[in-house]
Amino acid sequence: MPSQLVGLMRKLTWANFQGNAPANSPWAAQTASGFRASPPTFDNNGGTFKLRDQVTVNIVFDANRSWRVNMNQWPTQLQQDLLDHEQGHYTISALNARDLFIRLMGLKNSTYASQADGMRDYNDWIRIFNDREKKIQAEYDSDTGHSQANVFTPSSGMVTPPPQKSSTQEKWERLIAKAFVELRQPGGAAPDGTLYKKDLIDVLLQNGITFDP
Repeated sequence: MPSQLVGLMRKLTWANFQGNAPANSPWAAQTASGFRASPPTFDNNGGTFKLRDQVTVNIVFDANRSWRVNMNQWPTQLQQDLLDHEQGHYTISALNARDLFIRLMGLKNSTYASQADGMRDYNDWIRIFNDREKKIQAEYDSDTGHSQANVFTPSSGMVTPPPQKSSTQEKWERLIAKAFVELRQPGGAAPDGTLYKKDLIDVLLQNGITFDP
C-alpha cells in the first residue's frame, strides 16, 4: 500500500467524548489527540538505502481520554462554541501530522549509507513534530483561555460557560483554516498533484502567534 495520511478532515461531535470528567476540574472539556507514524522500511539499492513508499501517518483521537462536563443547562450556541474550541485541538493535531507527512515524503529522495542512518533521520522528524505539537497545543489553550470555558465555582461545584466566543478564539480558528489553503513557498506537490500547503506553525508565526523556546 502506498504512503497515506489518515484522519485529516475528521469532524468531532460531543458524542465522541466518552471519558469521565474529573471531579472539580477547572475546565469544561478535554480533547486527547495526536498522531502516530508507522515504522519505516527501506529498500537496499546495491549497498545504499532508500525509504520505501509505505509510510502511514494516522491522526489519533482517543475517545476514552476525551471528556466534557454536563452541559444540559448551557445554551446551544455556547455548547457549539466550546465544541469549536475542542475541534481546534484535533485539527491542530491533524495539520501538524500533515506537515510531518510531507517531511517524511521528502525523505524518499534521500539515499542513506545504512538503514540506521535512515531510521535516525525518520525518527528525528517525528521527534521534532511531537515537540511542535506540544508547543502549539499549549499556546492554543493559553492564548484562548481554554476557550474561556473554565469558570469553575467551588461553592457550587459547577462549571459555568463563557459569555461568548472570544476574539482570540476566532483568530485561531481563522489561522487554522488558513493553514489548509495557504501554499508553501517554495512549492511542491504530492504524487497526485495536490499542492503542498504551508506548515501550520509557519502560518501561526507569520500572524503574530509566538511560542516559548
